[in-house]
Amino acid sequence: PALKALTSVQWRVGEFEPMLQRMRDLEGTVDPIQAYCDLLHFRYVKSVEAGHDIGTESAFAAWLEAGRPGFPVE
Repeated sequence: PALKALTSVQWRVGEFEPMLQRMRDLEGTVDPIQAYCDLLHFRYVKSVEAGHDIGTESAFAAWLEAGRPGFPVE
């Protein structure tokens, strides 16, 4: 349990919070958490298309290039 907690904190501090800040810094971002979720969905779709995980940085660049598409809300 302690190792899981440490790993969770490392992910949050090292991955999630910096990406959330990058989302906040993008002009026009209203909800940075929704933007992050949109990025994760985009990464998943592009990874499936590629047949392998494309990684967050590649997905972020492609997501920006594609106009920051969001997950369709119905």
